[in-house]
Amino acid sequence: MKSMLLLANSDDMFSVAQEAIAHTGADIEVKLTHTYEETSKLAAEYERGGCRIIIARGAHARALRESNIKIPVTNIPFTGNNIVSLLMQASKDWGEFAVVGNPTMIQMTRELERPIGAKVHYYEINRWTDFNSIMPQIRKHGIKAVIGGYDSARAARANGLHDYCIKTSEYEIVTAIMEAKNLLAALERDRHWDSLFRATLDTISDGILVVDKKGSVTHVNRRANKLIYNDRFVTSAPKELKAPMEKVMRSGEAVYDELIEFNDHKMTASFLPLRDEDDNMVISVQEVEHIHKIERKVRQKLANKGLVAKNSFDMLYANGQELQEAVRTAKQYAVVDSSVLICGETGTGKEMFAQSIHNYSSRRDEAFVAVNCATIAPNLLESELFGYVEGAFTGAKRGGKIGLFELAHKGTIFLDEIGETSLEMQARLLRVLEEHEIMRVGDDKVIPVDIRVIAATNRDLQQMVEEGKFRSDFYYRLDVLALHLPPLRVCRENIVPLIKHFNSKYSERHAKHSLDFTDESLEVLKNYGWPGNVRELKNVIERLVVTNRGDIVDADAARTALHIKKESNSKPMQEASDKGLMNAAEMELIRNVLKECGGNKTAAAKKLGISRPTLHRKLKLMEAGDDA
Repeated sequence: MKSMLLLANSDDMFSVAQEAIAHTGADIEVKLTHTYEETSKLAAEYERGGCRIIIARGAHARALRESNIKIPVTNIPFTGNNIVSLLMQASKDWGEFAVVGNPTMIQMTRELERPIGAKVHYYEINRWTDFNSIMPQIRKHGIKAVIGGYDSARAARANGLHDYCIKTSEYEIVTAIMEAKNLLAALERDRHWDSLFRATLDTISDGILVVDKKGSVTHVNRRANKLIYNDRFVTSAPKELKAPMEKVMRSGEAVYDELIEFNDHKMTASFLPLRDEDDNMVISVQEVEHIHKIERKVRQKLANKGLVAKNSFDMLYANGQELQEAVRTAKQYAVVDSSVLICGETGTGKEMFAQSIHNYSSRRDEAFVAVNCATIAPNLLESELFGYVEGAFTGAKRGGKIGLFELAHKGTIFLDEIGETSLEMQARLLRVLEEHEIMRVGDDKVIPVDIRVIAATNRDLQQMVEEGKFRSDFYYRLDVLALHLPPLRVCRENIVPLIKHFNSKYSERHAKHSLDFTDESLEVLKNYGWPGNVRELKNVIERLVVTNRGDIVDADAARTALHIKKESNSKPMQEASDKGLMNAAEMELIRNVLKECGGNKTAAAKKLGISRPTLHRKLKLMEAGDDA
């Protein structure tokens, strides 16, 4: 069956239509019809057979549009072809006559009535049965002639009236054929895009439904059919979606990520009103488990690149007042987007705090990029941070390389050991902080970056500024939010919890029994100066887990792990014990702190986290050692 059907309502029109089709080369089937009912029946038959467009004239076209036909109907235009000559002839022959037809024909005739000077009566045809009532009325009024189309002319002859038939010209049929061909081409394009759209919907992982205002499903993609209907298409939306659907219909506002349960599966559903004439709504459905899988994949990829912050504030052991205050301050800093400068001795957990700030911030779902500025050669640091374009220098990769700042876009970059950077590098980093843009090495284009910068150092940057070793403008730009981490010797109440944590961690890692620490060994560990802070404590506990003989750690084992030599028994017990708790690192630490405090022993003791008598005793032991 052909894509287009032309319905001719007279033998004359049938012949003209065939000539027009032959001249245009159009692939159209022509069928002869007489009544509106016959026209509707033929149209329905051809629609079922796959016909795409129907061409008809006048009242026949209007009848099809008012029927249940879903395919487009193209109307053969009424141009008035021979109407002027017919009006003049009827006026000359009768003086008074009737015009019977559709509204377009009657309107055109009214415009020509005055110049002709005839008395014209008008009768509009809407249904086929109108002919049965109109023709007797015409006769009753003594009118002898009728002007109209093919149907009107036949009805007039059947009622003994003279007829003047307005025929359809080849031009009018050709015009309708060209319009139908253009419409068919548009329908084909729509069908192509609709097919492409449906195929696209079937490839996405979300279930998609389109629902009208009555709750009827007008479209469902393959995923939704499987998730909701178990591959059985149902025309109504499931009851689980009713409540949020009604909410959206009342408010006209979209609803996102509603948690819904289908067939014992938890899903999220979003509802988007289209605000079209049919009040359609698009519903997207996704399995919660599928979302978790995607999230795990993304996090795994980031983890493989080392771009994930693993630590959070919950993982910190903050039992001392100083450390608890540091955590409170860090949380305050985390909720804003300003730069943070973390200061603290080696091993105090600066990167752990940086990761915790990131995971507590609004950037928690984005990348966390950590850079140790001290471990990268100065001549390579620039290209690592900013990236480079192809040919930027000898040995540059083909296609260039993305820099760490770009990798951190939307997330956080952690610049550890910032005090080790050169003045030239500090100038470039300052521009990034101020302008939020970078330029790859060898390039002339700037790249905007949305990042938060957290820097860390174990050096006194203020003193370095005074010495000219650190740029003052860069220091003040970094030092917007300063966070000072206390050393472990100031937070001795953290030592035992940390010992337990590292004991459990390394026992499991090395498949060893968990160690039991005697009170004496804990005293040794608690009273030690810990110049390497938490990092040193961690290493000592791992050493004990691996090397300790048996499951119990006594004071001697603790001293051995700390590399402390036990003093000779000829010395007093207290002195030997105290001296045994000191090694070269602790002595060096005490000397440095005293120097920082200008020889003030009270201030030094406070900074070391010990009492003044204890400091005095340790100084005596150090003097005794020097004399020996």
